[in-house]
Amino acid sequence: MIDIDEIKKILGEDKKFILFMMEKFISTSEREVAALIAATQAGDSKSVRQISHRMLGTVRMFVLNQVAESLEQLEQLAKSEMGKEMMATIVDQVCEQLKIVVSEMRSEIEKMRE
Repeated sequence: MIDIDEIKKILGEDKKFILFMMEKFISTSEREVAALIAATQAGDSKSVRQISHRMLGTVRMFVLNQVAESLEQLEQLAKSEMGKEMMATIVDQVCEQLKIVVSEMRSEIEKMRE
């Protein structure tokens, strides 16, 4: 899912900066996912929409197109009262996608530290 060359095009070649940004992404996404799950379980569409929107910028910065598509879909569903039933499904999808991304980022971080 992640493409380190694409990330370098956006963030530059500074290895320390890339490491910092990937570590920040991991910690932030874990918090945001927890908030997204809680908001979904509470049926709080407004918070789901806000969290999804907030996550989109970072996800796009790392060129995570599949995750971005899911978050865009979630944001749209949260705007619609009829979309509440689908929100949980999309949140699960985002969680699974981000688990893969985080795992790949951790591997890249290890490689970069060698």
